[in-house]
Amino acid sequence: PRSVILLDEYYSYLREKDGTRRWELGDATLTVQSLAHHIEHMLERNGMVLSAIPQLHRIADVQIGAATGGMDGSIGHQLGRYGCKFAAGPKGSRATGWALMSSMMANAGTELAGLYATERMESFWATAPLAQHDISKQDDLQLNADHTLDSVRYLLMATADQRYSGHAGQ
Repeated sequence: PRSVILLDEYYSYLREKDGTRRWELGDATLTVQSLAHHIEHMLERNGMVLSAIPQLHRIADVQIGAATGGMDGSIGHQLGRYGCKFAAGPKGSRATGWALMSSMMANAGTELAGLYATERMESFWATAPLAQHDISKQDDLQLNADHTLDSVRYLLMATADQRYSGHAGQ
């Protein structure tokens, strides 16, 4: 894979009354339409538009295509109605994904493909340093708030998978 820069994020976490972020709990009041708007706004503040990013490079958790039991279809289908289509990332082996992330983080600053994250990646910086291998499940992490790290793992696995190459609009 090539180097990857995590540029920005929209994270719908909950806050305690004292303002403490609850990285492990998403905002259950977030609607699909609101999420699509937040994605658009995040891209705009970075001088980007979604249509310029190949759909196969817009990676989301594989569950984005899962039927939610509602009449509106999967979250991915609903986002598509608001112009925010994503590709479900490769699930693959968790251990392989974590190993890839670990090696790319170690490669940062060398001539090898590395993983980089800007200061806007608040949830990454708040959770990545706390990640440890789970002794009881070697292919997993011992961290409740692993949503961001899972997302990065899917992205990195997709960059290493030929099925996720594509051009703008695909």
